[in-house]
Amino acid sequence: ETGIGPIKATGSNVVRLQLRADTSAVLLQAALDRIVENDMIAMLMLWEDEDKITCTDDPTFISEAIDDLWLGDWLAVLAQEKYQAHLMINMANEWGPLNIFNASSKSYSDYIDYYKSFIAKFRSAGFKVPLVIDAPHCGQDYYAFLGGRANELLVADTESNLILSSYGYGSVWNSGEKLRRNLNLLSAEGVSFV
Repeated sequence: ETGIGPIKATGSNVVRLQLRADTSAVLLQAALDRIVENDMIAMLMLWEDEDKITCTDDPTFISEAIDDLWLGDWLAVLAQEKYQAHLMINMANEWGPLNIFNASSKSYSDYIDYYKSFIAKFRSAGFKVPLVIDAPHCGQDYYAFLGGRANELLVADTESNLILSSYGYGSVWNSGEKLRRNLNLLSAEGVSFV
């Protein structure tokens, strides 16, 4: 929370706000109030250790967190009207299948199906804000969004308000040539991404 003002001073308009399973609604509200006071956007993201969300393909924790945290403990705060123009929700930091990196693979189907169900839950709860979906394999496997899968996720969203996210590090991104190729492939899918 103390970093919000200094981040604003750099000229940034977005704060990536890391939430944990033990983040209270009171702390969440205090941070969101500071972000709104600074006329910034909060990109909320749920992060937990690698055995729970980050760099794992086990859906147990994230499935429970959607119901118990996002749409449970934090719902009364997140649903407040004063925050709606200031929110993006990254449901699960770097969650999804590992070691695929193949645009033609059928192995992304569970990942896509889980995210379609998560999207439906957020929209059924009344959220219209952008939902951010990280690529699997620690955020690096942008191939999960190719082959029409990005559009499949977008079509599943009644608000058509998704942002796909890929992390530009690792051997898939480690040259200017790879960076250009990856960005061109993602752009061709016609869905917003960061």
